[in-house]
Amino acid sequence: MESGGEASTEAPPKQVALAMERLASAARKIADIRLGADRLLEAIFLATEGPQQSINKTVQLILSEETSMRQHFQDLSRLALDLLPSYFIFKSMQ
Repeated sequence: MESGGEASTEAPPKQVALAMERLASAARKIADIRLGADRLLEAIFLATEGPQQSINKTVQLILSEETSMRQHFQDLSRLALDLLPSYFIFKSMQ
């Protein structure tokens, strides 16, 4: 409570720091997803331009990137769920 009996409209510093940390983690996951998409596109391009022998290597690269991107999406989904309570706390203070 602030002086005069009014409730503070500021979020507790620990909650703000935690939310900022989670947002930074989400930004890193989004960057990882974008990088994975670029790698997938490059592999597909190389598959169309390269010799037939490199197809197995390209398929392995695509499968590896798909698995990695799937994990990044799952991590991002978990981070979004972790951020949801922070959103409601901050929204209620406005």
